[in-house]
Amino acid sequence: TLVYYFNCEEVGLNRVLYKEGEPAKDIYFIMSGKVKLLTTLHILTGDGFEAQKEKPVTRAHKKTGSRAAELVIFGKGEILGLEDMMAERPRTTTAICVEPGTIYKIPS
Repeated sequence: TLVYYFNCEEVGLNRVLYKEGEPAKDIYFIMSGKVKLLTTLHILTGDGFEAQKEKPVTRAHKKTGSRAAELVIFGKGEILGLEDMMAERPRTTTAICVEPGTIYKIPS
C-alpha cells in the first residue's frame, strides 16, 4: 500500500512544516492536530499620487515593511501543500502547527 511511502511524524506546538519561498517538495496529510497557514503582507505607504514635471500623474508607493497574516487553520483529514507542488512553484505560505498532532509527510 501507499502508506509505506509516507513519513509519519509527531509534531509539537509551533513546529514549522515549511516556509514561504521554499521549494515545494512534499505534501502533508493531517492525521491529528491543527496547522495554520500564514502569508507575508507587504505594507505600502505613500502620498497616493505623485506628479512629475512633464510626466503624467502616477501612483506612488514605498514599501515600508511586512507582516504575517493568518489565512486559515487546517485540521484532521486535510491536506497541505498540494497546490504549490502541482504548480511547481515555491511555497506561497508558511505552515505552523498550532496544536500537537500526527502528520504524514508525502514526498514528491
